[in-house]
Amino acid sequence: MAALTITANQVTPVAGAGIIQVTAGDTITPGMSVYKNTGNSDKYHGAFNTTKPAALCAGIALNIASDEQPLSILTQGDIILSTGSLLAVGQVYVVADENTPTATDGGIISYEDALIATSDYVTTIGVATTVAILRVNITASGAQLAS
Repeated sequence: MAALTITANQVTPVAGAGIIQVTAGDTITPGMSVYKNTGNSDKYHGAFNTTKPAALCAGIALNIASDEQPLSILTQGDIILSTGSLLAVGQVYVVADENTPTATDGGIISYEDALIATSDYVTTIGVATTVAILRVNITASGAQLAS
């Protein structure tokens, strides 16, 4: 299955969500999962699950940013990802493999639909509480799927 197709202007944090300010390391759009690249001046890039550092998702981007620009990320709490029916209620969402159909770095996909292969790293992002809201509680396990 495909990664979520998130419309940037529909991404909105819900009151009480944890938000931090960081610096982007490349082009980031709202709704992307991001990780801190410690090898690149601690800048944030789109997360993906095929390498351990890139799978260590730190949050979900809330604004558009290019390299060296300020970036707000939601690290915990509820986030609206759609005004329509994007999510499956009760499904766990994870960092996508950039090879998943429609996914690029920063992709988010339901665990049920993920094409997680042996040697990929599993990072849970959250659980859908409605068809539009994801309750973010990131578990960046660093664990590589066993064969």
